Amino acid sequence: MAALEAGPKELSEREAHELASRVRDDWVALHRDNPSRNPWRTDLLERLWWNRRAGLWGRPDLIHQVLHGEYADRGENGMEVLCYEQADQLIEATGLPASTA
Repeated sequence: MAALEAGPKELSEREAHELASRVRDDWVALHRDNPSRNPWRTDLLERLWWNRRAGLWGRPDLIHQVLHGEYADRGENGMEVLCYEQADQLIEATGLPASTA
């Protein structure tokens, strides 16, 4: 409760790594125990966090490119959502207040 009352806090790189390592350890264990249940697609790592579609929707001349070309989602959106969900769960579990900035 004290952490929530203190407001947002900037984490050091080390603190952020310590928090993230918990999630990494869980994912490594999941892959070790049940490789087929691991949703992480290493073939898409270079495409994660692209601003793939910004400004493209609403452009009929580009809709094929958005849906089928280099900007098309090949699973990255789901992986990014999974990351955000994991981060939200970690923030909630640790009681860290999150800044929206």
